[in-house]
Amino acid sequence: MSYEPVSRFQPTPIMRSRRRRTLLRVQLQDSADRPLPVMMQNVSARGMRGICREGAVAKDELVRLNLPDGSSLWGVVRWVEGRSFGVEFDTSVGNFEGEPDRGTLLTASLSLPAP
Repeated sequence: MSYEPVSRFQPTPIMRSRRRRTLLRVQLQDSADRPLPVMMQNVSARGMRGICREGAVAKDELVRLNLPDGSSLWGVVRWVEGRSFGVEFDTSVGNFEGEPDRGTLLTASLSLPAP
């Protein structure tokens, strides 16, 4: 009796939305409603990477990104390395379906150029 590998599992790749490099000053507010001046390094429809200019954020902290048009997006800080951090936005509100880099509230409000 010969042994044949049972597993022919092929993992499905997790498609991440395209990131856009940018250097943009944005205003975050932490869970205590304190303003945090941040330099946004890259952004996608589902999140952003930033650097705190002053202060710091904590992993798993709720933050709010204030957009130039007066609206805001809520998110969770998923990782922190020194002053750098990553935020996953709450995508349950807004148009985040379909093509993730076009027509979203975030990219339209930030006036980012087309990829």
